[in-house]
Amino acid sequence: MKGLLYSIAILLDNIRKFFVSTLIKLILIMLIVGIVHNVIKMSEISTRYTGQYKNLEFIYDSKMMNVYQTSDGEKTVVILAKYGTESPIIQYKNLMEELKVNYKVVVVEYFGYGYSMGTDKERTNEQIVSEVKTALEQAAIPGPYVFLTHGLSDIYAMEFQKEYPDLVSGIVSIDPVYPNEMKDQTIKEAWKDYIVNVRITSVVEFSGFARVASYIKEDLFNIDKMKNNPEVFTNNDVNIYRQRIGSSYLTSTMVREINEAPNNLEKLEGYQYPDYLPTKQILTTYHNNKYQGYKDQGAKVTEDELANELISNSAIQTVVKISGDNTPEFSNPKVLVQEITDFLQSF
Repeated sequence: MKGLLYSIAILLDNIRKFFVSTLIKLILIMLIVGIVHNVIKMSEISTRYTGQYKNLEFIYDSKMMNVYQTSDGEKTVVILAKYGTESPIIQYKNLMEELKVNYKVVVVEYFGYGYSMGTDKERTNEQIVSEVKTALEQAAIPGPYVFLTHGLSDIYAMEFQKEYPDLVSGIVSIDPVYPNEMKDQTIKEAWKDYIVNVRITSVVEFSGFARVASYIKEDLFNIDKMKNNPEVFTNNDVNIYRQRIGSSYLTSTMVREINEAPNNLEKLEGYQYPDYLPTKQILTTYHNNKYQGYKDQGAKVTEDELANELISNSAIQTVVKISGDNTPEFSNPKVLVQEITDFLQSF
């Protein structure tokens, strides 16, 4: 009996040593990967890239934003990416390639996004709109502009329209957020949870998990879809995209932006598109499910109600629904481009 107990004790001790040893090894590996990731990150600052996608413009002091534009066209379409996009220029290339045939397409990368620098400036609607306007002016791109927005960026287009109505000729938004949703306590709580998740994830990013994931699980960043569409996305595009994931995944500027998001939404509470302004909201299956989820959790408002509250003239302001996940520019680009093109041709 003593022999059996002794054997069990030896076995348990060996198991303990194994797990302790394995844990130490994992910590060391994570530390090494984190150090390597941050060394690489330091070497990937925007000044090291000199290709076609980087066109930095001075905004204030020594801070620069990246502005990319295609050939001339009858209308100027300015793409404002959804929150947290590591490389707006690459992410929306599908749309740019189709639209640039008839329109001038411009991508403005906010501070902290793509090749734009980071900033300590506050991330209020007014500040971001001022930066976008300055970037367009510095790049010698005159208005009026049709804003093509995604997600949170729709709020900035609304603020831009409020401040500079003569410079906005239309807004087409993909899966927007709504100012009036902040009046609903359930959705407001969901925003708080999301912001906490972003803060935690941004801290964990030090380990370089996003960079590693872009190689071992390509579908997380739609790299698999990019590789399956070589006519649009070159190998160089994929490499640039991976570099931006490594360098621009939840930057400190992005974290400050999402911290300010609820306040930015509340400032525009009650906003309606002017009755002379053509607009189109393109809502995906993902968007519908998101707001249905809010409803199931007790929200008092629906997606349709929030969307229609923005409309003041249904003759030129519409809402359409398409199939697609949270990146329809990858999952359903043909239908998305058709909806955008139909809108641009309507005025």
